[in-house]
Amino acid sequence: MRERTAALRDAQHELMRKERLAVLGQLAGGIAHQIRNPLAIISNSAYLLQRLAASRPDPDLDGPVAMILEEVWKANRTITGLIDYARFRPPQPQPVSVSEIVARVLGSLSVPENVTVRSELPDVPQVAADSEQVREALTNLAQNAIEAMPAGGILSFEAAREGRCVALRVRDTGPGISSEQQRFLFQPLITTKANGLGLGLTTARLLIENQQGSIEFEDRPGGGAVFKICLPVLSAQSTERACCLARPAGRIGRATEGP
Repeated sequence: MRERTAALRDAQHELMRKERLAVLGQLAGGIAHQIRNPLAIISNSAYLLQRLAASRPDPDLDGPVAMILEEVWKANRTITGLIDYARFRPPQPQPVSVSEIVARVLGSLSVPENVTVRSELPDVPQVAADSEQVREALTNLAQNAIEAMPAGGILSFEAAREGRCVALRVRDTGPGISSEQQRFLFQPLITTKANGLGLGLTTARLLIENQQGSIEFEDRPGGGAVFKICLPVLSAQSTERACCLARPAGRIGRATEGP
């Protein structure tokens, strides 16, 4: 009885967390749209000042105008991130191989010369997932891993069957994540990066949970970071569900004439 009560409490907390994130996404999207318009006016005005300064050089004007344009660029980047965070589409699950997704990630990722990429992707079962959403989540993790190794290191992708799931681990040999930082890993708008938005891991978690999967951080003895993604193994039920979602919906009832 005690275990069932604890499980119910955990489920309630998880539901509340997802509801808070959904509300946050709606608020972020609404606020971002409201800010973008006046920000565009500021940006256009700054560009006009810049053109004016080019025709009539003024040292007292060049610096402030350049600063305005730089800060507008940063603000626009933040707004774009908030809008993308708020604009989640329902997943379109299809049978897919995790090795195919990893290959797509590596094909689009900019890997520095001092970072070595290793892949251990044995013949694991296919998963039922939206490959584009999983690719986006995996790209976030890989990019974080690369940024954690400015002096170089090893970025690894490993896959294995674990029960009814395929586990995909992303490892790096960076300094790791402190226990204090681990407490806030997946919380939105919290970041230790100078130019970060604090939405990467939150977005990755939402994308993976969209696939009925999970993502978690694993402690790694000796440093480095390991993020583990679990995705459900493809089954007859998930194949049937994917086909139904991919099939265009037919019309029901009579079509009505427009005005």
